[in-house]
Amino acid sequence: MHKKFEQKIVFHKEKINELCRRNGVVPIIDSFKEPVAPDNPPCDCCGKLWTGIHACAVCQSAFYCSKECQRTAWKQGHKKECKHLQAKAKTTAERVVNTMMDTKLSSLERVQGLERLSCTGFYKAALECGINSAIQKLMKEEKKYFLVRFLEDTSHVSFVCWIVGALFRDGRREGHGLDREDREDEKKVIAYGGIDGYRCKSYIMSSPDAFEDWFQASIEIITSSMHRDVAGIEDLRANAIRYAIESLNEWHLIFANKKVSKAIILGRSKCSDQVAVQRVKWIAKQIKCALIKFWNAAEGIDIEGQLEFFLYTLSAEIMLRVKEHKVPVDFFKLLGLKGRSKRQFNQSSLPLADHMIRKGTSLDQCEGEFVLQGGRIDY
Repeated sequence: MHKKFEQKIVFHKEKINELCRRNGVVPIIDSFKEPVAPDNPPCDCCGKLWTGIHACAVCQSAFYCSKECQRTAWKQGHKKECKHLQAKAKTTAERVVNTMMDTKLSSLERVQGLERLSCTGFYKAALECGINSAIQKLMKEEKKYFLVRFLEDTSHVSFVCWIVGALFRDGRREGHGLDREDREDEKKVIAYGGIDGYRCKSYIMSSPDAFEDWFQASIEIITSSMHRDVAGIEDLRANAIRYAIESLNEWHLIFANKKVSKAIILGRSKCSDQVAVQRVKWIAKQIKCALIKFWNAAEGIDIEGQLEFFLYTLSAEIMLRVKEHKVPVDFFKLLGLKGRSKRQFNQSSLPLADHMIRKGTSLDQCEGEFVLQGGRIDY
């Protein structure tokens, strides 16, 4: 833990402990420890906990706690096993991609196989099989038909939420071949449940309109609870709100990730250009349209303005990233916030967004409460 953060925590220990007790959380400030990955695979040679650094560079499916174990395993049989694992990864990846493209299957059947690609070796094989094109196809479907399918079939799952959860979050589990900065990102992914920057960037860069399809599909999900046919049925509305919150939380993590947010805003350019300006304006337009739906919705549909507040916080994150990358666009002005919305944005959403960006991931409940009460944490 950084010393500044530790000092700030100790200084405000009583306040934070009080917030913990109020929310039914056991105070942990006195014994604060860095989080560790709960699901690291064991070493394939000796069985010890894998450190996240050593993995087979060829198959990306075998993990070791040290170089010594890696050499030992290679001599003891992994040399022969490696080719088999490569073939298995390719076969599995092809099956998953083909299933995603099969429109005759249910929504769950089309995406549930994505969890098999959590291992890097399988994911890289999937890239060769066109996984990003398949993902974009599902994003386009979600954008056009999510509300229709959601109303027709209560068991319909969100493609966007499932893809992000299965592939883009906690996806990378090895540090072999990564530079130092990437390894630090990986530790953050594992420890805090953040976003896998490599996989997100891979999809965003795969097509000029890949991000647009993803974002529009997410906006469709976020605003689905405002539709009159959904709002009138309690179970449907609750399910729609659950998907909306999940999608918003994912975008909070995405824009908290420096590399991914840069890829979204600047694309392949190293600095701001006209393309970046147009993209930022497009993002602002999409968010404003969503906010208008919330503002025009009947009272009580968005309970306590929860979704609206999350959307303000996401907007604040994007605004800070736009300033960081020096894109000459007044993002706040494009949103057109006034009165109560403007005050809420400046007093609550902006501080939360600033902390998420500096932390590199979302805040836990205790941190969020502390920030909303005017506190500041130095990460």
